[in-house]
Amino acid sequence: MKKTVLVFFSFFLIFSCVENKKEENQPIKKIVNDNKKYPSSLVKIFNAHGGLSTWQKMKTLSYEIETTLGTEVHTTDLNSRQAVIASNAFKLGFDGVGVWLEDKEGVYSGNATFYYNRMFYFYTMPFIIADEGAFYTERKDAVIERKTYGVLHIGFERNVGESPEDEYIIYYNKETYQMEWLGYTVTYFDGNKNTNWQYIKYDTWRNIEGLLLPEKLVWYEQNNRVFTPSQTLIFTNVKISETALIKSFFQAPEGSEFIEK
Repeated sequence: MKKTVLVFFSFFLIFSCVENKKEENQPIKKIVNDNKKYPSSLVKIFNAHGGLSTWQKMKTLSYEIETTLGTEVHTTDLNSRQAVIASNAFKLGFDGVGVWLEDKEGVYSGNATFYYNRMFYFYTMPFIIADEGAFYTERKDAVIERKTYGVLHIGFERNVGESPEDEYIIYYNKETYQMEWLGYTVTYFDGNKNTNWQYIKYDTWRNIEGLLLPEKLVWYEQNNRVFTPSQTLIFTNVKISETALIKSFFQAPEGSEFIEK
């Protein structure tokens, strides 16, 4: 009998403890990224996490996470964004052209096109938003769990990335400029904007090769106006390197299925 993957992440967690929401959504200043200029707040956020120049030297990132099917090893080429997710149950990846899936036991029931880089985006915040085609809107301060944060909204130009309709909001410490919360929307490639904001707390960080990278992420959900942590994810065996892997590492194993969107 084929097993069914229990979906580890719920991307429809509802968390609305951000106070003064109406004020938060009023833009103060919008800056389009020409890949050279960033708002001063974002530059300070980058610097608080080790600096954009340090990040841009890196070529390969890998980490492990625990799921209901066991350990997954996520490896990404930071320049090409080719990726592989490997576990004992299945293997999937992006070879630079298409998304592939090796699932001999038929256990994977998720959306491989959606999943292959989804955790990568969460993990590489805030550096991932330095990508060309992103634009930034500085918004009014917001209060989360009785603490006031600076707010930076991120959107993407059309035809940028897999899901340009997705949006992100970084909530940063106004004294240290360290990122503490992330708000995000998910479109699932349907081409329509999603107004359902979901939230992650960047609970702990660790310094690896001069970069401040996440160690623990906590998703939150709402139930009868009570906001409680619902899922926690720990990143282990994190490795980031200035050395790129050989391109064959990201190629689909023989017999893999290529996934259509």
